[in-house]
Amino acid sequence: MKTFETYLQGLGLAASSIAQVQRSLVLCEQKTGVLESLTYQDLLVFVRYLQQSGSKPYTINRHLSSLKHYFSYLILQGFRSDNPAQNLRVKGGVVGLSFQGLDFAALEHLYGAYQGAAELKALLSLYIYQGVKTLEVRHIKVGDVDLTKGELSLRASGVGANQTGARCLALAPGQILLLHQLIGGRSANAGLFVVGDRYDALTQALFEEVRRLNPLIVNAHTIRRVVISHWLKSEDIRLVQHKAGHLRVKSTERYRVAHLEELQQEIARLHPLSD
Repeated sequence: MKTFETYLQGLGLAASSIAQVQRSLVLCEQKTGVLESLTYQDLLVFVRYLQQSGSKPYTINRHLSSLKHYFSYLILQGFRSDNPAQNLRVKGGVVGLSFQGLDFAALEHLYGAYQGAAELKALLSLYIYQGVKTLEVRHIKVGDVDLTKGELSLRASGVGANQTGARCLALAPGQILLLHQLIGGRSANAGLFVVGDRYDALTQALFEEVRRLNPLIVNAHTIRRVVISHWLKSEDIRLVQHKAGHLRVKSTERYRVAHLEELQQEIARLHPLSD
């Protein structure tokens, strides 16, 4: 097995740089009590410590770069599936998230890395492959899923600016077996996910894990924006309008230009260290 030092040498790091990386790891472990199993929240605690100790943004980012190397090494060795330092940076004293890498490929990577309950993975799949809105998920019935045709029918929902139209969307191949297991022998009129008051608990559990795997993904709306942007790269805008459930094409057009800036603002607003 390749050692971490050998891994760093393979990246072309000088001996002095490797020593700095090792010092960063020791400091992080001292202040958080963990290293290999470090979570994103643990990492935020470490960054807070560095800020309160008077470290400059350059120094903090150097520590984060060291940790990024370490977690990349652990992923390569099969000890982790995520890198909590991947998109974290400090700019002007404020901790933020780099937007680079949040595209549809990142969503598919997230889907592959997600190891939660089958019901939660099925819910995540609808956000990623059909771009559904949270309100729409509440109204999906078992009978709306046609596994033979590989289709999902969505009802019109919402009011005003949040209204979406009815539509029929193709299921991705990997969703068929997952949804088949979820449906079982339940009645066509039963809710696909909603049983009593379980829906809020389901979504909370799902996105707690999602944010651990990729902190850039704030909520279901973040995923939907990335999905619609991805569709617009290769499909006619009228088709994307239908798939997104937009009643007006102007609602779809704004994703071509404004969605990246809006996502940046949303992440900055909702990220726990953006204040």
